Parts: sequence; structure tokens; C-alpha cells
Amino acid sequence: MAKRQKSEEFKVFADGGGYHPIRRTGAEEARLNEALGVWRREYDQQTGRLLGFRLVGAEIDKVDADLPHIGAPVAISRTVMEVTVEGTRASHTFGLCERDRLQRIKDGKPPEDWAERQLQKARVYGKVGAARGDILTAWPR
Repeated sequence: MAKRQKSEEFKVFADGGGYHPIRRTGAEEARLNEALGVWRREYDQQTGRLLGFRLVGAEIDKVDADLPHIGAPVAISRTVMEVTVEGTRASHTFGLCERDRLQRIKDGKPPEDWAERQLQKARVYGKVGAARGDILTAWPR
């Protein structure tokens, strides 16, 4: 049984070359990430044997600036307070793994829903200001 599980394990290699595995994965996860376009198959050039999967560079280089901006008012309204009180139960995307968020982006949806954005806004709201340690700092005069 252990030998069978070992054969179903694939190596995952970093983008940019090299064959040092950064992790190992099962067949199901490999298939899903390949379908999302996050991984691609890596074959031995001489034997044609499947070596594992390589991360696709375009997905690694994405940053928050690459995602579409979804505007929201900065004020905390009554609706936002109600969502905050309800907590993570209000969100359908809270706690999604990265693969599922990539799937949402591929489907043309934002990676998180409105409720999750409001929860994050309420979480950092008290830290926005010009004092030392706040997210927003004033420029020195």
C-alpha cells in the first residue's frame, strides 16, 4: 500500500529552472492546479518520463495590483457593522484556499466576496490614521 501511495506522489518544482522539488503533491491536486493553469507538466527531455509539475511564472508574479480593484466606501456603515457582528458566517469565501481563489478569478469573479472585504475593512479601520504604528502615516514636514 505504501508503494502505491509513493507512486501517486508528484514533485513540484519552482519556476525558473532547476529540479529541486519545493513540495510534493497528490494526483488530484496536481490535476486541479494544472487545469487552473497554475502548474504545468515537466517531462524528462531524453526519456519522456513525467518528472512532476512546475509552477507557471505568470501566476507567481501576480501581486494585488494585478487584481481588479473593487471600490468600496471607506466609512463603516450600519450594514458593515451588521456583517462584522455576524462574522465569518456572512462570507462564502472566508477561508478559501488559494487554488479556489484562483478559480474564482479565472471565472471572472473577485477572489473574495463583499462580506469578506467588509470584515477586513473593519479589522484595519482602527489602525488607519497618522499616528506612529498606524497603516497610514503622515508625511514629515
